[in-house]
Amino acid sequence: MQKCPHCGYDEGTDWARVSGVVAVGLLYVIYIVSADQTPKSWRLVGLLAYLIFIFGGVWRGIKDKRNRDEYLRLHPLPAQRVKNHLKTDLPANSL
Repeated sequence: MQKCPHCGYDEGTDWARVSGVVAVGLLYVIYIVSADQTPKSWRLVGLLAYLIFIFGGVWRGIKDKRNRDEYLRLHPLPAQRVKNHLKTDLPANSL
């Protein structure tokens, strides 16, 4: 959960990270702690946990890209700021 120090915007709970932690915890218990006596049905739960982990990672990547794009839109790089301020509508024979 992140909060902007300037405007106070709060992202809320990071459910992608929470799902990743829960999935890795399940995978650890199923495949490491009780690997020898794990029934077949629990291995399916492990597969589901792995898929949740992958989904959480993809979700987090999409969210991070969206946040980065929004940040760059509000705070353009110096080269982009200069490019935006150059006059490009000069007539061709003005030299």
